[in-house]
Amino acid sequence: MPGGTLYYAMSALVRQDWAQAQRYGYRVSAFVLGIAAGVSLTLSLLDMILNARRRMQKRK
Repeated sequence: MPGGTLYYAMSALVRQDWAQAQRYGYRVSAFVLGIAAGVSLTLSLLDMILNARRRMQKRK
């Protein structure tokens, strides 16, 4: 999680600096979506590999 960017977004919200909060908020959203996409892709690949492995073991 991008701690610094999230801190600056929250700080701007508390100060009611809406323009800066929006700018940092977009950055935080991009980081979060990137992390979520990476985790999803990794888990999907792992699931595909494990399923293929199970199918290979059943054939034996």
